[in-house]
Amino acid sequence: MTLLNNESIVVVCAADDGYSMPLSVTVRSLLENLGADQRVDLYIIDGGISDRNKQKILNSLKPDAYNLTWLSIPDEWVKDIPELPGSERIKISAYYRLFIPKLLPTTVRKAIYLDSDLVVCHDITDLWNLELLDSYALAVQDTVAPFASSSWGLRRYKELGLQSDCKYFNSGVLVINLDKWRADHVSEEVVEY
Repeated sequence: MTLLNNESIVVVCAADDGYSMPLSVTVRSLLENLGADQRVDLYIIDGGISDRNKQKILNSLKPDAYNLTWLSIPDEWVKDIPELPGSERIKISAYYRLFIPKLLPTTVRKAIYLDSDLVVCHDITDLWNLELLDSYALAVQDTVAPFASSSWGLRRYKELGLQSDCKYFNSGVLVINLDKWRADHVSEEVVEY
């Protein structure tokens, strides 16, 4: 596995203080599975991680494999996102991934988003090297809600003009085409929905 043009892999994670230790596991497993000469530009969207837990995260990582940037979401970006009735399992930090194209420098054209509660078991270089073509993002179909019309899918899929058999994806691992996402204002469209 080799990187295209010897570039760093751009990875984004998001967590609040309650998920800071699972985040540490995700990032550590990511770095442990990288090839020897590979580097990651790691961006962590900070949803309120304490300084103590940030230090614990840093202490658990290989120092030569990454560059780390902590990011913050401005309050005004999330103030209009409503708490959904019956969605206690979804915290506001779950929406942070929507703002990745707005948070990262415009020179970054592609990113991998990883949920902060997973373990990376393989080198992600092959994932990074996938061609995005004209896609907004690459993802896998959700196993719990495989279609937009599934009970855990989109409540208003018909209003969006989607067919009942439109595939619904798991947003825990995404390869994001930042250029296309930015050009078509996908973040704003999703927040509006």
